[in-house]
Amino acid sequence: MNKKIDYLGINSEIIFDNMNEAVVLIDENDGVVYSNNAANNLYNKGKEISTEEKLANQLEDNRDNKQLIKYLKNLNKNKENPEDVSVVYNNGEKKKHLVIKTDRIIVKGKKEGYIIMAEDVTATQKLQKFQKDSAVTFTGLITFICLYLFTWSLFEFTLKIHLNTATYTRMIEGIAFILFLQILFFTGFSLKDIGCFVMPKTLLKTLKEVVPFALVICGLMFGLNAILWATGHPLKSHFIGGSVNGAVTYIAVAVLQEFLSRGVIQKSIAYLVRNRFQSVSNVFLSSILFTLMHLPFGFPFMMGAFALSILLGSVFEIQKNIWGCVILHWSIGYLAMALFF
Repeated sequence: MNKKIDYLGINSEIIFDNMNEAVVLIDENDGVVYSNNAANNLYNKGKEISTEEKLANQLEDNRDNKQLIKYLKNLNKNKENPEDVSVVYNNGEKKKHLVIKTDRIIVKGKKEGYIIMAEDVTATQKLQKFQKDSAVTFTGLITFICLYLFTWSLFEFTLKIHLNTATYTRMIEGIAFILFLQILFFTGFSLKDIGCFVMPKTLLKTLKEVVPFALVICGLMFGLNAILWATGHPLKSHFIGGSVNGAVTYIAVAVLQEFLSRGVIQKSIAYLVRNRFQSVSNVFLSSILFTLMHLPFGFPFMMGAFALSILLGSVFEIQKNIWGCVILHWSIGYLAMALFF
């Protein structure tokens, strides 16, 4: 009878082959007796692990695997059961985070080797890392928003110095740039994670979806402004304000603010706040924070920013990147200021 079948006096294949955990049985000489399908996939890229050589000698010999190889080589030197360990394993194609659990095999009072079980916790580790990075980013964001509002109240109400809206806009841009550096150097987020990097095909699809929508909303705003003028209730002395230079400059504003409000705020909320209505809370909470940053611009402007943020947040939840939001922010946001504010 095949050695791996009767090693424990039971049918090892039936017990272990369909398990998600990678299971390897080794004898007292560190020789491999049995490996299930999950172990073959993990350690040997789908090929059955050889029973002719020790497991430690069959692993990819690279820097990532030194801890696991050392652990396996020291197994039979332990008098007691070794403690569970968390290690990284790199099979030359993928790097995985594993929790290794080991138990002695004792048959009729005699030590017969070990069961080594490896659980892949890569997804859990990644989520925990994302949550930690989100917490770091969110803490920085809240700190800067508080400092920003403190500065506004100090100048506006204590020192009686009225700064123009362009100054506050530059402050928001400065906050976005600092948070960009924080994400770049102090977190594991990539530009893809926060929705900044997309493939050309995805970008083209994004533009096809949002450009017609932006044109419709801009047309409605022109129509509303025309009605206000026709009824004698214009909000500005000119039918349309702004300038070409201002519109071009506002592109940078839209990019930085969408990076901040969608890539930083909304993405961080998604990892930190878990509930039944996930997308709704992501959009609403990020819109509240985005609106607070427009407090120095006046209440009507704040409400306009809130409505726009609800729209942009919803688009971000669907498209998972900031570029559709940038187009909408730039076209709708600047036109709203040119027509109404």
